[in-house]
Order: sequence, then structure tokens, then C-alpha cells
Amino acid sequence: TTLMKLMSSELQPSMGDIRPHGHLKLGRFTQHFVDVLDLDMTPLEFFESKYPNDPREEQRKYLGRFGVSGPMQVQKMRELSDGQKSRVVFAK
Repeated sequence: TTLMKLMSSELQPSMGDIRPHGHLKLGRFTQHFVDVLDLDMTPLEFFESKYPNDPREEQRKYLGRFGVSGPMQVQKMRELSDGQKSRVVFAK
């Protein structure tokens, strides 16, 4: 946790400095990932609400890259397993 906070500049080192790579992109996944999701929506509806200007077919393809494909894209998130929900959060 401390290393991640240092890398994301949430904490400052007590000694020395941190020089991240110029192309570094950090992603975080919390234990409470379900809090981010509206469980009454489908993954596709969730993405449509987050990215309303993106074409639906592009959203479908993008979700598919994270293993959220076919019928899973139109299934209510409350019906998905925790692993499937985490894929939706990773894609976000």
C-alpha cells in the first residue's frame, strides 16, 4: 500500500525522490469495487452512462477485451459473480 501511494504521489518520500517513467499509468482496484457499480444496470448500460458519446458497438468491443462478452454484457450486475463484476470495474 505504501509503495502504491508513493508511486501515485498520495505520499511523499521522507528521503530521496521518486521519478516515475514518463509513460507510466497506474490503475487501482479497491476491495470495495462493488460500490462503484449500479447493480441494477447491465455492464453495457453502465458503460453507456459513463461514456455516452461512444458508439454502442465500440463499448461492446471494449468490454469484450476484458472478458465481458455476449450475454454477460446485458445481464444485471447483481446477477454477475464477483469476478465478473471486477472485470467491469477493470474495464472502466
